[in-house]
Amino acid sequence: MHVYLEVGTGTQWLTGGDSPTFSRNDLSLGIGMQQVAHLGGGINGGNLELRFLVSQDETERNLACAGPCGGDTTVTDVAMLFGMGLVFGS
Repeated sequence: MHVYLEVGTGTQWLTGGDSPTFSRNDLSLGIGMQQVAHLGGGINGGNLELRFLVSQDETERNLACAGPCGGDTTVTDVAMLFGMGLVFGS
């Protein structure tokens, strides 16, 4: 069994038309595992992964004003990715 962890950081930015440019920092955290078995002359198995992406934006902007406008403009986004697959080989 193979178990792995991953961590990543980056910056996302958006520019378009007359809208102001804004950017945000993000953090990616993931965990996964792969199990393989050697059966006869082949390899069979599967894998699972789970990844979270957390981004926080503190740019002064009014691109999408949900609720009362003004006040705190910090926006935090959280995304989750789940994946699974099968392994076949010889």
